[in-house]
Amino acid sequence: MTRLPPRPGPVRPVQPALTLEELIPNPELAALELLANALNLAVMSLLAQHPNLLGDESGLVRHYDDPLSPIAERLLRATGTIDRLLHRYRAAAAALHADRGHDLPF
Repeated sequence: MTRLPPRPGPVRPVQPALTLEELIPNPELAALELLANALNLAVMSLLAQHPNLLGDESGLVRHYDDPLSPIAERLLRATGTIDRLLHRYRAAAAALHADRGHDLPF
């Protein structure tokens, strides 16, 4: 039995769609956005398969002799870390683009 920090849920609310103005100076954001969406889907799928990871009324997670449940729990924790890094990258890229001005390179 372990106690999770706040209940895991979808990684983050859906971000607004990337704009052309964001993608031209930072085309890698498209792949990172795809990764963020895949992480969100992975979280929802893992919770659907292992609802015990949501915790009981006391917040305790019980694995009930399911060998996949502890691994799924670790995956959920890891997705949160990756998601935070993705959002930091997108914010830093936007700030860098704002500092350079809004001129398109063509």
